[in-house]
Amino acid sequence: PWRWGSFQGAHLREALPFLLIGFTGLLQSRTDLYCVAVFCDSRDLAQYQVFVNRLIDLQILANLIVRPFVKYLYRLPGPTLRRLAIRQFFLAPLLFLPGLGLIYGLMHFWYGFDITPNMYLFGGFFVWPVYAYIFGVYRLNALNRQSRVVFISGIAILVNLALNLLWIGPFGPTGALAASAVSQLIPGVFYGTVLWSRNAGPEG
Repeated sequence: PWRWGSFQGAHLREALPFLLIGFTGLLQSRTDLYCVAVFCDSRDLAQYQVFVNRLIDLQILANLIVRPFVKYLYRLPGPTLRRLAIRQFFLAPLLFLPGLGLIYGLMHFWYGFDITPNMYLFGGFFVWPVYAYIFGVYRLNALNRQSRVVFISGIAILVNLALNLLWIGPFGPTGALAASAVSQLIPGVFYGTVLWSRNAGPEG
């Protein structure tokens, strides 16, 4: 028979790391938006929210590409994942650069927003690292090291918040997006270390 106590003790403990991963991932992708909401006017907030949501769609594309092969990614040795990460990193511009072009058309012709070139530049760097470091996320999940994924996201959130507080005043929404782009280097470095480390698990 089903018991609430057993559910709390076992299932919740098993699910908690994944809940934390989802929460920190959401917060990491929204830190800049919350700062824009606090420090910028409603017009800047509206434009920024629409623009950044489209950039997040390009990030999601990285996960959609590998999603059909997840069960194989969990079984692949470190060197193979490294090769896949490198390959996808260099092929990613073939996907997200046309995506940025579509976003430009949408922003300019559909919404009538005047998004500066610097926003598209920082938007590209905001999107690009995800295509490579997503393999590091799967590597840590395969090794049951979800707590490290949460830790990496937490560091990225703090860096993002600190840079937003520094840059959003003088640079406005452009500073917020620049902060998010720079903060993407944090998971990029950490997950790159995971993929290149010989101590991250069996090499196959």
